[in-house]
Amino acid sequence: MTRREEILARSRKIRRRKGFFKALLGVLVFSVFFACVTWFFHLDFFAIKNIYVRGVETIDEKEIKHETINNLGGLYFWLLPKDNVLLVSKDNISAKLLNSFARAKSVKVGRNLPNGLDVEVKERINTALSCKGEVCAYIDEDGFVFERAIAFDDKEFLKFFDEREDSFFVGSSVSPRVGENILDKEEFEKLMRFAETFASEKFSVESAHIKEDGSYFIKINEGWNIILNKQTDIASARENLAISLNGEIKDKRVNLNYIDLRFGNKIFYKFKE
Repeated sequence: MTRREEILARSRKIRRRKGFFKALLGVLVFSVFFACVTWFFHLDFFAIKNIYVRGVETIDEKEIKHETINNLGGLYFWLLPKDNVLLVSKDNISAKLLNSFARAKSVKVGRNLPNGLDVEVKERINTALSCKGEVCAYIDEDGFVFERAIAFDDKEFLKFFDEREDSFFVGSSVSPRVGENILDKEEFEKLMRFAETFASEKFSVESAHIKEDGSYFIKINEGWNIILNKQTDIASARENLAISLNGEIKDKRVNLNYIDLRFGNKIFYKFKE
């Protein structure tokens, strides 16, 4: 080997050694940095100790706190604590609370530094009832059936009886199924608005029956029905109803069976035999 070759070989060895020590130093620096980060996130100073719940009226605040704490246990990637206020998954906790509390319509979770969480809950409003016999479930303002109704005032809420084959009560004669809309939001709001039409009348809506063919039988407390469907325009239906009740039907209402308002300005009615 010539002297030149010896010098080149020695130079390559030196470069390899420098590369090795640089890599070793890099690993050491990364390990120290990683250890410091892990230590930092394990500091008790940032561990969530306080949960502030707002907006609840019916839901028990203690249950919200308990469920939130249950979702703070464990580690991310077996290293970082889930109860660290800087690392907490707000969306995950919000989703878990929504899943655990049917009455909660929305849940917003925020950090309250240095060691707290804000949980803001918006509850569903009891607007109507979905019933089969004496068994009912609450419906919120969007038509969503969300919770079994244990005690309620019959006169306070409009009762919906779903008589379709795929209704909430199919396969169960004891307990209603929750977690779905009884009707789409617009349709539910339409029927609720129609029911409110009678607030100042001498008669009132007793219940609404959803039929298999998509029609709605609105039962009046005097014993007769109003028939509507999805295509019914509420404003026109109100006007046609008023015309009917103040016209030929006026003095015969006691014997009325139904008024059918499904066909625009063509009004059909039938008296009891």
